[in-house]
Amino acid sequence: MKKIIVLVFSFLISAASAQITDSTVFELRIYKIAEGQRESFIHLFKNEISKLIEKHQMKFYGCWTDVDSNKVVYIVSHINKVAMTTSWKNFYADPAWAPIKEKLNANEKTVLKTTSMLLRYSDIVPFKTNTSDAKLYELRIYYCFPGRLPNLITRFKTGTTRIFEKNGMENITYWTTIEKSGQSKLVYFVAHKDKAAQKASWDSFGKDPDWIRHRNQSEKDGKIVERVESLSLTPFSIH
Repeated sequence: MKKIIVLVFSFLISAASAQITDSTVFELRIYKIAEGQRESFIHLFKNEISKLIEKHQMKFYGCWTDVDSNKVVYIVSHINKVAMTTSWKNFYADPAWAPIKEKLNANEKTVLKTTSMLLRYSDIVPFKTNTSDAKLYELRIYYCFPGRLPNLITRFKTGTTRIFEKNGMENITYWTTIEKSGQSKLVYFVAHKDKAAQKASWDSFGKDPDWIRHRNQSEKDGKIVERVESLSLTPFSIH
């Protein structure tokens, strides 16, 4: 079953990669689910919500559950921002949405919080069209000091991604956020075989002399990253 999920995830990525243009908008959505409600939410998401999303021209990149919390994460793509607005407008106006909403709130509020980020693909690495047998995906969001995002992107392109691979991590896909104001954030996925491999990779990466030299060289004119958010995720199939 796990191998099937990985293959499905690979198919979703491949399908999305074939349609990326300069105007393509990806949407990262993170749902904080009420205690004890995640399994029922995933059942509803697989059987009804995802189908309604696809009905309104949104294409899934992937879906995951957080290993360490009740969060559910997914990414969809739109041909552009206008299409995104239209798709969600039609989604909420669809008569099929009302009964789904009732099910979500039948006993108590299922989704406690929704976080949404709009993303543009970044060519830090080629868009991933397949993955290995990794079972654990790590979503990382970098908040930079003012004006330092270009420095971070350069640091990744000129060494960080290579050093990730050297230390057992698989680069998947990178994006930058689309912001109404202020500096964009860097968002990306790396993959690991499991939690133990994840810890081992980050431990070895942090001590790697290659990384230490690369980081220090990039920060000669000041620190780049203010803080990092990370989620450890396992994929699930909607089909």
